[in-house]
Amino acid sequence: MFEITGPMIESKVLSCPNPAEFQIWVLGIQHQIKIANAHAPATFSNNISFLVPCDEQWKKRALMKHLFCHLIQQWEGRPIQHLGKIRYLSMVQVACASMGGFEERLLVLFQEDLVLLSIDKERSGIVYEGKLPLSGIQAREKSAMLGRLEFEITGNLVEPMLIVCPTAEDYEKCLFHLQKPEQNLHSVTVQPPPPIVPKKSQRH
Repeated sequence: MFEITGPMIESKVLSCPNPAEFQIWVLGIQHQIKIANAHAPATFSNNISFLVPCDEQWKKRALMKHLFCHLIQQWEGRPIQHLGKIRYLSMVQVACASMGGFEERLLVLFQEDLVLLSIDKERSGIVYEGKLPLSGIQAREKSAMLGRLEFEITGNLVEPMLIVCPTAEDYEKCLFHLQKPEQNLHSVTVQPPPPIVPKKSQRH
């Protein structure tokens, strides 16, 4: 047996009737993969334009893997791989006073942190925008009407941010995960570190 895997497909295990056929298939597929990679653009592995907007489950899964395997521009603090498992991510619109309007952001929810990322202009790289400890922020519903799926993030060390979700599923799951920390505060015995406040947008 052999397995075929990839970021855009479900893993498949194939069984061959005999060793000879096994060798033919495995060697043949490996050869074709090498040929395909040789003719692929050099930047393909780093290009995420085919994953955004992440409006399908396979795109979300592939984007989660991408975050752990590729460089995030302007990243600060401990490596993203040390933040634990990603609980949920969504591409949203974010507005706060320092932005002066809505901007596209990728919200990445970990067990203890909310990471904000953006996609560069070429849609080929990811840029770090800030990180907030979930224990230091609150998420409150603003509107659950179709077409206006909004909630607000507030906290003592962050200016209020209005979040607009693209789908009802994203709205419900983001709120669910963001509101969970309030139930876990009783088990926390150490003071959390101060948050890294999201950077202000730089406009040229």
